[in-house]
Amino acid sequence: MSAATRAKSARERANIAARFIRRGSKGSRAFADCFEMGDGDEVAKILVQKAQTDKRLANFCVYHSFGTPEQVQALCEGLTNP
Repeated sequence: MSAATRAKSARERANIAARFIRRGSKGSRAFADCFEMGDGDEVAKILVQKAQTDKRLANFCVYHSFGTPEQVQALCEGLTNP
């Protein structure tokens, strides 16, 4: 059982997913579990929020088009304007 399946909230799963993304190990079953516990949309929203201050997360979110088009656009603008 992965940490994501034991996590009690979307915020905990988003924190776990963020750690996978930062380590560059996002191709695992444990990473996928972060989004497959019935609240994957909420996990993605929290990652987009975290991406406002974390360029590695922002790159991931933009690449995977997490969030609304407006959120992705804002992230893109943040990446091009240091």
